[in-house]
Amino acid sequence: MINNRNITNILFLLIFIISIILLLIYFPIQGKISNHINKEKILSLKINMSEKQVISILGKPLDIESSFIDSGHILNYATGGWFGMGVKIYIKILNDSLSYVYIKYFDLGIYLYSKEKNYIQTKKFNQLFL
Repeated sequence: MINNRNITNILFLLIFIISIILLLIYFPIQGKISNHINKEKILSLKINMSEKQVISILGKPLDIESSFIDSGHILNYATGGWFGMGVKIYIKILNDSLSYVYIKYFDLGIYLYSKEKNYIQTKKFNQLFL
């Protein structure tokens, strides 16, 4: 016989299963990642390096997207983490030279190296890249 307690348990289980499925879809486990990126490689990048030099240090990017602002483009890299929640690395290339490096953890900027801002490194960057 089905009573209110059984219905509540079934609904709870159903909501739990749907939540797990949605999490795995939204945050795929170890989705697209660049395993070889480390702190030393990131810190070795210098403004005005050629795109070829950047790729020789970090390897082939996971994706390249056009810039909406200018004629440059952005090399996208990512590191792994729990449920694919590593860091996202954006390298702006303008006129075949490195313009900036920006790293995000979730939606929090943890590292910026550019002509304008020069260099910003947060405590979280140091924790993630030992």
